[in-house]
Amino acid sequence: MTLPHWCAAAAPVLLLLAGCSAPMGRPIHELAPEINATRSTATSVVSPGDELQVKFVTRPEWDQIVTVQQDGHASFIGASGLPVAGLTIPQLDEVLTEHYASLAPDPELSVGIRLEAPRTYTVMGEVLAPGQFDLPTDRDLTFFEAIGAAQGFNKSTAWLSNTQIVRWLPKEKRLQAFVFDARPRHWLEGEPVVIQPFDVIYVPNTKVDRVAIVLDNYIRRMIPFPPVFFPRIQ
Repeated sequence: MTLPHWCAAAAPVLLLLAGCSAPMGRPIHELAPEINATRSTATSVVSPGDELQVKFVTRPEWDQIVTVQQDGHASFIGASGLPVAGLTIPQLDEVLTEHYASLAPDPELSVGIRLEAPRTYTVMGEVLAPGQFDLPTDRDLTFFEAIGAAQGFNKSTAWLSNTQIVRWLPKEKRLQAFVFDARPRHWLEGEPVVIQPFDVIYVPNTKVDRVAIVLDNYIRRMIPFPPVFFPRIQ
């Protein structure tokens, strides 16, 4: 017997439902020590909006104050558009020293953050108010507080057991991603995950929610069934 076209189209989608609730990551309290161990110990990491001051021992005419743009670049005397966001101050000192060595022998310089912009983190995905948020300056911010600032998880669509944090490691100049199970059953165990500047928290939507989107976009709109079979996804 030949299946109707709509059944053939729906079959892969329905098979996807079989694994819709399987956790993808370890419980958050188990992974917290590993995540917290990657927190930057550098006293200063350059961020967009920072005002940098550069001083030269033998070339005071090159002394300058520059602002890091929102794209993470900054323009210095003789060097425009250098990518500096995410660098530690020693790393930036090394970059500038190497650059100015091509303009003058043995340049002796110092660089520091003259005015620090607010440090931020980002929450994306299935939360009620995704966006970029300021980190507090007087205390640590936990993962749960960060989610609270985004007004919490979307209870109907958030795939909490596949929650992710993408973290910038300034000393290694690379990103690292962590996947963990952030369901409420794990909230009161172990140490909390602490958020640091540039962290991106991502809460994906569940496979069931993805299936609903597929049904809406690729099946319901393609076949003339009454809405009761495949109600429109709001």
